[in-house]
Amino acid sequence: MSRIGKKPVPVPNGVTVTIDGQSIKVKGPKGELAFDATDDVSIEMSDEGVTVKPRNDSKQARSAWGMSRTMIANLMTGVEKGFEKRLEITGVNPLLQVAQELEGVFINGDDDDGVLWGLGPAQPEARVHRPGFQAGAPGGPGKL
Repeated sequence: MSRIGKKPVPVPNGVTVTIDGQSIKVKGPKGELAFDATDDVSIEMSDEGVTVKPRNDSKQARSAWGMSRTMIANLMTGVEKGFEKRLEITGVNPLLQVAQELEGVFINGDDDDGVLWGLGPAQPEARVHRPGFQAGAPGGPGKL
């Protein structure tokens, strides 16, 4: 039995959940996300939150049980708080040192095409991000 799958996913305040068969849509202050579960699990709304149960005792159903519950929990986190990843960069790199010398580096796009930025080797790989994306060092030099 899945220890993760047994737990219901609580629905935070300000978040609405719509279940239609194997599809679940979650809407909150940060946006709207959806997930389509496999036919091996059933998704139901209860007083405690969203519950996921395997339809049978097959290995595939048991595997999908915990994964589906985790995906639904990630939907709730995404629409309520959003996602954040903090990195600490160690090492010596000339391009990174230039960025570290600036106080609170933030890179914002000035058009709707996204942000073009890159940190790394002498020939950095440029990445284009969606509009509204912010990259920076809010923790100070060396911490992203």
